[in-house]
Amino acid sequence: MAINSVIGQQYPPAGQGTEGGYAIPGMPGISLGPGTNTIALSVSIASQQGSQIYFQVNSFAIVDQQSQAATVYTLSQAMPGIMDTGNNNVQVDVSKLQSSIQSTQQASMSDLYTILRPSVNSLMVLAQLAQQGAQGAQATFQVQSLQVIMPDGQANVFNLSQPMSVVVDSSAMRVYTVGFPQVYNLVNTFIMNIQNNYYTSINYNVVAGPTIVVTPPVLYPIMAPIAFPAVWPVFYPVPVPVPMPVVTVTPLPPSVTPTKMPTVSPTVTHAASPTPSPTKKPVLSAIATKKPISSAIIPTKKPVSTYKPITTFKPTAGGGGGVITTKKPITTTHRPGGGGMPIATRMPITTKKP
Repeated sequence: MAINSVIGQQYPPAGQGTEGGYAIPGMPGISLGPGTNTIALSVSIASQQGSQIYFQVNSFAIVDQQSQAATVYTLSQAMPGIMDTGNNNVQVDVSKLQSSIQSTQQASMSDLYTILRPSVNSLMVLAQLAQQGAQGAQATFQVQSLQVIMPDGQANVFNLSQPMSVVVDSSAMRVYTVGFPQVYNLVNTFIMNIQNNYYTSINYNVVAGPTIVVTPPVLYPIMAPIAFPAVWPVFYPVPVPVPMPVVTVTPLPPSVTPTKMPTVSPTVTHAASPTPSPTKKPVLSAIATKKPISSAIIPTKKPVSTYKPITTFKPTAGGGGGVITTKKPITTTHRPGGGGMPIATRMPITTKKP
């Protein structure tokens, strides 16, 4: 009976308060006020593997609805979380929450935009939730709206057509909730912007974007705990603190294209270009050597003029005559085609006096 009395003081059922608020199972000292509460989270993306997105809750705040003053909880170790887009399941490990709370401070709602966004790699998530009930080690809440503020100040408001359930399980030390495609697309956009170094500074002037009406595909979350890795993978810069021993890996997407292009291009260019070039140049030079040969043959075929004696008879008295020898030019040519013997155009002519 004494044990039940202590448990009843720490985890009262729905409708009963401790010091004017609702205690959260497994989280002594953290309570919610009656009615609707605003929970603010500082979230950063650690890595992405397949359908699972690893994220971290670096700090959080609970906003009082009457005074609009927020109690900020600073953590020495962030709470690890997994968003599984395959089964629309989101889980947060709160096993080290109590030992990780360093301090608390009071802040106004406007100051939360600065406190919960310490770097360009942080998202600010605002959830409007109300307690639905408690049973044993589990407390159920309903989320009616969700708001995600990007580092550039863009506020994305998701208005849920049906309340989305959030379960806090003190036996498994997990927080279970569901997801929907619209918030997955927003997270993927945030990851791509980090990879491309899109965010260079934090814009503290929050600009409200269009309200997105969504219908959660699952109203009640899956209660089976997701196996968290022993070594928490961190691919992207995350604000300190980090939850566990991490393995920091250089992000691959920004360097995939630059590393592949230089390794392929030089091997193709240097292997193909020099090989045919030396073999073709001697062929061209051999052709050029044939030109002087043909030009040397042509001058030898020009006509050659020679003189051949032609014998004629000079008329004399008595029918006889003396022989007169004269020289006339004879032109010698060559046959067409570049070969054969020369052709004489004029032959000796002998004439006699009748």
